[in-house]
Amino acid sequence: MEVISNKDNSVKTLNVRMLLNYLKRTHNYFLDYQFPILRQKLAATIDYSEKNDIIYLIFRYFEKYVKEVEHHMKYEEENVFRYVNDLLEGKRPYNSQINNLVSRHHKDIENKFHELKNLFEHYSSSSRNSEKIQEILTDLCNVEEDLTIHCMVEDHFFVPAVRALKYGENYDEKPASPNVNLSDREKDIAICVSKGMSNKEIAEKLFLSVHTITTHRRNIAKKLNIHSPAGITIYCIVNKLVDPKDINL
Repeated sequence: MEVISNKDNSVKTLNVRMLLNYLKRTHNYFLDYQFPILRQKLAATIDYSEKNDIIYLIFRYFEKYVKEVEHHMKYEEENVFRYVNDLLEGKRPYNSQINNLVSRHHKDIENKFHELKNLFEHYSSSSRNSEKIQEILTDLCNVEEDLTIHCMVEDHFFVPAVRALKYGENYDEKPASPNVNLSDREKDIAICVSKGMSNKEIAEKLFLSVHTITTHRRNIAKKLNIHSPAGITIYCIVNKLVDPKDINL
């Protein structure tokens, strides 16, 4: 086993605590904010006079999906997060392999939500309340992206960081995910976005117009299929364009 200094171990502990706190916050965000709002909006569009109202059927699908996600997140909090807390407190966790504790349901969660969004998009177009339908569809797209980012953080950062803390591995040297073919200029802009810079600030830093930055960001979003600053930040960290310690997750 690699011998690591107290300083190295402190850095690893800090990274694990930061990621653990991030995951806990996102669990609360999904369960206490995003899902309840979606539930309320879906319920408001149901036409109870129609026996086979399609929105009602989608609503039932949504309710079942949320229960599955709640079960998954409860499992993580009671098993994975407890394991990591024990490790951070210097206790000997009851299970020696973090991989054995992490649920393998991420892809299933993502796929089912994608299916839910597609069902809503295809079969709700005939609704008379088009403005509310479009609002819900936008919310569904945002939640889908947030779920993808959440799962990416857990798979690509949290698990390797915990493993690094426990076994002294340098997880930063693990292979990065495949890099989409961004141009050098697009990478520069993505890095600036990940650091929280506005389009105006990026334009000033790179001596470009705001219009040019906007165009580049549109192209980046199209190539990556990621449209939020948080998603671009995760992409930059995964592909080693920025150092995780420089990003406030």
